[in-house]
Amino acid sequence: MRQFAAVVALVSALACHTSCDDDGAPPPGGNGDPRPLFGDAPATVQLIERSDNMGGGFATSITAEFSTTRPTVYQELERSGSCRRLAAEPSFCRPICVGFCVGQSQCLPFPERLAAGTVTLSGLARPVAIEPITDNVYQHFANEPMLQDGATITASAPGGEFGSFKLTVKAPEPLVLTNYNDLALRSDRQLTFTWTASDRPDARIRLFLRSDLAHGIVHPAIIECDAPDNGSLTISADWIDWFSDAKHWGCGDCFESTIRRYTSASTDVDGTTLELFVASAVPLYLTPGI
Repeated sequence: MRQFAAVVALVSALACHTSCDDDGAPPPGGNGDPRPLFGDAPATVQLIERSDNMGGGFATSITAEFSTTRPTVYQELERSGSCRRLAAEPSFCRPICVGFCVGQSQCLPFPERLAAGTVTLSGLARPVAIEPITDNVYQHFANEPMLQDGATITASAPGGEFGSFKLTVKAPEPLVLTNYNDLALRSDRQLTFTWTASDRPDARIRLFLRSDLAHGIVHPAIIECDAPDNGSLTISADWIDWFSDAKHWGCGDCFESTIRRYTSASTDVDGTTLELFVASAVPLYLTPGI
C-alpha cells in the first residue's frame, strides 16, 4: 500500500516544471497572484495533512522523491483562469509496465529515484526522520495531525546521489470548506467551492479533480486549479459536463479528489528544482449523478 501511495503521488506530477510560466515570466505565487502554478518539480518533499472537514479524521503523509526528470502522461486541452483540463488515454501493457501505460500499450517508465540521505522535518507536532526504502522511496504516515498553524517547517537532508538541501516554509492554516455538504457533480451546473479565506500572503489553493476508470494510475479526465486563497473557486458547467462524461468513469470514487491550502518553497540542487510542499487537505468524493 505504501509503494502504491508513492505511485499515486508521482502521477499527480503533471506537465509543467515548477519554475515555468507561459510567457517566461517569474513563477507565480502568493495569496493574491491570479497566475496558476501548475505541476510539481522533479524533486519534491510533500507533507499532506488530511481532515474530514469537521475538525477530525486526521491522517498525515510525508513523501519525498529525488528525481531529475518528470514524465508527462497528460495532454493539456484548455486553460481558463486558474484552471486547466487534462486528458490521457489509459491502456493495458503486456508485459506489465513498470511505469505509466498509456495510448496504444505505450509504457512510460517511472523516473529514477535517487538517495539524499536521511530526510528530517522539524517544526511539526513532533520531529520526523525518514530513511529511504526500496528504490529510494521516502515515506512516513501517521493517523494524527502534524501541522501547527504558522509554525516554521524545515526539511533537510545531507545529500547522497542527490545533493544536500534545506528548505523552510510556514505551515498553512487548516482548510475547512463551508459548503462541503452541498458539493455534487450535476449536468449543466457549475461547481463552486467556498471556504474562509486566509490573510496569509504565502498561502494558495490547489484543486485536483480526477475521474476514476479501472483503478488505473492514469486518469482519463482531470481538472486542476491553482488559485489565490480568496475563499471561492468555481468550475464552469461545460467543464463539469466534460469531466462527468460516462466514458471517463467506471469505478466511482475509488480515487479521491482533493482541495488543498498549501505553502511551498523551492531551490535549485545541482541543476534540478526541489520543492517543499506543505498542505492542509480535504478529500472530495465526487461521482457523477451522486
